[in-house]
Amino acid sequence: MWELVESVLHFKLFWITSFVFAIYFYLKFVTYNYFKKNDIPAEDSIIPFGSLLPMALGQKCIGHLIKESYDRHKKHPFHGLYMLHTPELIINDPDLIRLILVKDFNYFQDRGLHFNKELDPLSAHLFFLPGEEWKHLRSKLSPTFTSGKIKQFFPLMEKIGKDLTRELDICVQKSNTVEIKDLMGRFTTDMISSIAFGLESNSLQNPNTDFRVYGKKSLDTHPVKAIFGFFWSRFLDILRVPFTPKDVTHFFQTVFSDVIDHRRKNNTVRKDFLNLLIQLIDHGEVERDEQTNNSQKKQQSAKIADTISMSAACAQSFVFFIAGFETSSSTTTYCLHELAQNLEIQEKLRKEINSTLGGRNTLTYEDIQGISYLDKVVSETLRKYPILPILNRICLKDYQIPNSNFYIKKGMKIIIPVLGLHNDPNIYPNPEEFRPERFDSDQVAKRNSFAYLPFGEGPRICIGKRFGLLQVKVALIKILTEFKITICEKTEIPLKPTKRNILIMPESDVFLRVERLIK
Repeated sequence: MWELVESVLHFKLFWITSFVFAIYFYLKFVTYNYFKKNDIPAEDSIIPFGSLLPMALGQKCIGHLIKESYDRHKKHPFHGLYMLHTPELIINDPDLIRLILVKDFNYFQDRGLHFNKELDPLSAHLFFLPGEEWKHLRSKLSPTFTSGKIKQFFPLMEKIGKDLTRELDICVQKSNTVEIKDLMGRFTTDMISSIAFGLESNSLQNPNTDFRVYGKKSLDTHPVKAIFGFFWSRFLDILRVPFTPKDVTHFFQTVFSDVIDHRRKNNTVRKDFLNLLIQLIDHGEVERDEQTNNSQKKQQSAKIADTISMSAACAQSFVFFIAGFETSSSTTTYCLHELAQNLEIQEKLRKEINSTLGGRNTLTYEDIQGISYLDKVVSETLRKYPILPILNRICLKDYQIPNSNFYIKKGMKIIIPVLGLHNDPNIYPNPEEFRPERFDSDQVAKRNSFAYLPFGEGPRICIGKRFGLLQVKVALIKILTEFKITICEKTEIPLKPTKRNILIMPESDVFLRVERLIK
């Protein structure tokens, strides 16, 4: 009897061992030999992580890992690396990036990122959706982000900007040393919860509101889960593991449906993003603003005839919240950190702001459009710290790279190293220096426009670009008109980036000295 059991165990062990060795040799001599076989420079790989071991161990975030890879191989127009078991191509040449993002967009329309409508309903949003689903939704949402629509939101933004100034004043009365990162996160949380979900979260006054808690939780992803979510999402589907935590999904879905029910029962209309989503749910299109011309109206009316579901609308509100609160808060934090170190830049910006406002306390949409140096300061912040450090695409049909014998095969994933490009000294001399003058018109004209991609480019450029920039600028204007920002003994220079997130954001608290200006 025991001899039979022992024989069966040996038999199973033999086949398990054989299977493991077969996988090992396949990865080592077939998969991890792909780029060498095609005479393409590539990163080294370690089974089973490919080139991602530093990320899996929590030593580096994906943005800096790809930047270092770009630095090693940027003399080549493209090179390879291995994401787990998959060869992926990194595009280094801005001219080739232009082809992929714009001219030959039809080959690279999709991002190739995880979404699962049934298991993870909040993942079915504009950033992740592929193909016709993306086209259909983009055509519906584009009218919600025109300058005219965003201008309608502006009174809400102005109000929360005043709340920020009031809260910062309270902080300064307690201590001149202020932790800026959390304050900016609470500001943008209030801004987005008000505009995307129609609720006053008041996290500036109460840091532990549900919106703040669940917003942070939605972005705090374990590095290994992030690897699977972004580079092998099928594995999450097999295991039936949603990328978005279930309690996060429950919270946002409940809030979204409750607010809509309340508005319908009380016939409440509020000029915010949620109101536009309700119009899409009910009518399949949004009311036109004055800046939409007649030809656009006819074209869009032909395309937009059907409504969107409550679940789809909730997913868009969720991604608007997630994409808006952390990206804008981190950008503002980085900008203030730089201005604290560069007081001459801070003073120049303050003078332009004061000149534009002319002593007024209330900010208008038109004011922001007229402060040109502010735009340069924010652009330089996003140059040095692009919050989304890489762009993803997937090849939809075989594509021959111009002036090359190499074909990008259907299904191959593409990475565009935004952080690497933005910090390349050949493109931006002395990239560690903070110099808004890099964005003077004559300097911009000298550079390849596809060497600056904080919002992406082409048909899949960030739809919320205008709104995101506006949030940052409102915060900066409100702070700089009332306060002077300098470094203190607790200020970390440089700021270390977090390793637990695909976004570029400070790992630790950001302390600055804040003093109220004497007027």
